[in-house]
Amino acid sequence: MTRASQFIGASRNGGIVRRFHFALSPRRVRLVAALRRACLPYLIVLVILGAIAWAPRALGDVVGARTLPQRAALVAGVDATIPLTWQVTVDQAGDPGAESATGFLVDATTGAPIAPPVPTLLFSRDGRGVVLFPEVLTIDGAQIAAWLQQGIRRVGYRRTFTSPGSTPQSAQLLLTVGGSALEGMRDGTAAQLQIVRMELAFTSGNRIEIADPGSPLTARLTVGYGGSGTLRGRWQIAEPGGGNRPFFRTLALVRETLAPVQRAVIESPRLPTQVRGRYVLRFCLETPDATDEECIDSSSSVQTLYEITAHENVAEIRSLQPNGLAAGPATPFRWSEVEGATTYQLQIFLPGTPASGALESVSESELQFVTGLLVPSGTSQTALSELVRSKLEPGRRYSWRVTAHDVDGRLLARSPMAFFVYEL
Repeated sequence: MTRASQFIGASRNGGIVRRFHFALSPRRVRLVAALRRACLPYLIVLVILGAIAWAPRALGDVVGARTLPQRAALVAGVDATIPLTWQVTVDQAGDPGAESATGFLVDATTGAPIAPPVPTLLFSRDGRGVVLFPEVLTIDGAQIAAWLQQGIRRVGYRRTFTSPGSTPQSAQLLLTVGGSALEGMRDGTAAQLQIVRMELAFTSGNRIEIADPGSPLTARLTVGYGGSGTLRGRWQIAEPGGGNRPFFRTLALVRETLAPVQRAVIESPRLPTQVRGRYVLRFCLETPDATDEECIDSSSSVQTLYEITAHENVAEIRSLQPNGLAAGPATPFRWSEVEGATTYQLQIFLPGTPASGALESVSESELQFVTGLLVPSGTSQTALSELVRSKLEPGRRYSWRVTAHDVDGRLLARSPMAFFVYEL
């Protein structure tokens, strides 16, 4: 028995004090020490994991919130379905995200609640910068009529967004209440312009265009919208040589008054075509958050590209069939295969009227684009799809051509014009 391992205790039994000794052998002492050394690293790991599990999330700061659109109209007795997007700006080095648990309908003048809360949770577990929260708000027409009878003409739909550790930020969609749609149009607020969608294509009808140096080229913006008002935006171009981060400059400002007809087509200024290479064209809606030369985000812009290249630098696609023959729903359109092509674009045009009666004397600028389709690589023929055939008139003569493109959309080759007469 060693002193280091000796324990002395005492027990009282019947007034007799008995002393006894507990002792561990040297072998057991070494065993206990070894077990302690072996378990210590695992205990440290458990402590660290516990600290991580109980650590607070990264703190964020919600610095701004707004709605798109900012206003909408309500008509008494008419059910309302309003799509909107909450744009929340989160400023934080991490990705804390943001959330809003409930929406509230209030009298915009007094701030008093006028309907039960909307218990729709909007949340994003991560994200920083501008975080978008889409929502569809529905309001019963009878409820709108009751507000009008109570003299409530302005309703606010409000949400408060928070992020861990931040000060809450609120935003509001302003809803104007009217007795009819005509009444809203007269007061000008209920007919607030709301852009629903934007599409960008060239005057040929192509989403991507290839043109010759110095040739005239313009694009068309198709806007779907609700209400009426002034469309404010900018045509911008990024010229060749910008690398992976194109530099955009403004070509023209747009100030277009849109009547309540839900669709408008706006033509771009003449686009630059002097320098060979790839151009990126975009249209940006003006918003309070955008600077003079930038688009605030992809939801407020639309873009496409075009390439300027000379005929002599592009290979020719040959063996087009049909050419000068009739073609119907089952007729295969064929061409020679191009090495390196990943996509073929078949385009169909209405030809102009050449003075000599020969199709070849018609300039491509006189051709009117009708329809087209994309064909993946691996085949050099296709029948016309049902959608394409629906755009064609039986007995009419059409021109057609094929262009070949690589994986980046660059033009590799194109065919001369051929023609056919469409028959069912």
